Amino acid sequence: MAKSGAEIALLQTSEIEPPWDKGLDLVQHPFPRLHIADTALDAQVAHIEGFWALTSHLVYKKKFDSRHKLPIRLQGDFRAGLETWADVVKQFFELAIQCHALPSEQSSKYANATDWFSGVVWELKNAQFKGLFKIGPKSKKESVSKFRNLIKKLKEDINPFDPALEPHTFKLVEAAIGIQRRADRWRKDHWIPFLKAWSAFISNIDRNPLWRMVERDENGKFTAQKGQGKYKPALSAKIDFLEPLQDKAYRF
Repeated sequence: MAKSGAEIALLQTSEIEPPWDKGLDLVQHPFPRLHIADTALDAQVAHIEGFWALTSHLVYKKKFDSRHKLPIRLQGDFRAGLETWADVVKQFFELAIQCHALPSEQSSKYANATDWFSGVVWELKNAQFKGLFKIGPKSKKESVSKFRNLIKKLKEDINPFDPALEPHTFKLVEAAIGIQRRADRWRKDHWIPFLKAWSAFISNIDRNPLWRMVERDENGKFTAQKGQGKYKPALSAKIDFLEPLQDKAYRF
């Protein structure tokens, strides 16, 4: 039986070295727990919370302990997709740590690297929530195209993030572009891994059935693309609705 995000065991961060302890807590707890009367929406929010809790575990596993046991068993496309996303989140925090260590117009806005990273996490989660209300890409094809344009600009040293809608991410990427232009070793050690993580994630979005578009229709129901056609079945309002991500890959 599937569990909600709140029921997935969180990563214990008390013994993790700073600033990763607070950073991984932010990935798990970027927002207060939501209580929503709409059961369909609550189920979707619970799923997103579980997604981020698992992301925190995977980032820790990649950064500190390859033997770390995940709180649930992940298989197939679901695991592959989540692995690529965890790499993106990990590289965002690595970039925040490295960029804050060097004085700049952007880094001066933040008390520390975790403060900067917290803004990036909030913006990433906010973009995910917007998708539930038809704000943003309307199809997987459109989403992939948007991401491909993003990585193309990053590779051309152009900041693709909106300074009004994504100010924390914009400042971080702006600082990183400035540093990597003048420091080739820094570029190799920090900027290139960031680009590679994004490229792998975008490739996974394109081919992995995990990344199906979930949206809310005019009647308040949630639907998800199924297969290559236009058929979008309504999703269950129950917490065990996990099929929209990947059939039976999210096991307990």
